[in-house]
Amino acid sequence: MATGIPVIDALIAARLALSLSLRAVGRELGVSAAAIHHLESGNLAAISWDKVQAYGALVGVAIPEERPETPRAARARHVALRLFYCPKPLCVRNHSYWDERGELRVLAMMVRTQRAELKCSGCGEVMESHCPHCDGQVVTSGTFCSSCGKELIPLPPPDSDPLGIRAALAAGCEERSVIQQLLSRETREIPPPME
Repeated sequence: MATGIPVIDALIAARLALSLSLRAVGRELGVSAAAIHHLESGNLAAISWDKVQAYGALVGVAIPEERPETPRAARARHVALRLFYCPKPLCVRNHSYWDERGELRVLAMMVRTQRAELKCSGCGEVMESHCPHCDGQVVTSGTFCSSCGKELIPLPPPDSDPLGIRAALAAGCEERSVIQQLLSRETREIPPPME
């Protein structure tokens, strides 16, 4: 029975070549025959790695120092979900805001997917999954890279913004602020329900 894990397949072949039963191996290692069966079925967590190394020494198979990755874990890592964001500051998917120091910032709204490439539904731009500064993979939502701490969507400096990106974002912030104030005023003025 092949598990697809070379170390385990080698242990099984060596045990069978020596005509050792699961119970005999378990007895030598101080574990149950069921634990050996689970290990030989591909469950690398069935017994401690020290016991697996002792099993290797018992049957004459060299066992690596580190526990190998199972095919299932490798597949899961390969298809892991990635975060993507639109790198365009003026995209409707992203949100501009004023931080506590009065700096204009852009909050990158994330999309989580298994795909390798994604186009923004807001503007059609190819979405990014890595920081433009350190090339680290984005692992959390937000304004800043969790690896280098720099902005994921950097804005041009105030003195060199020929396209008026900062002004457009600031106007959007002001408009949202006014709308939020109006909404909060309306909710305060709604009378309580009659009994």
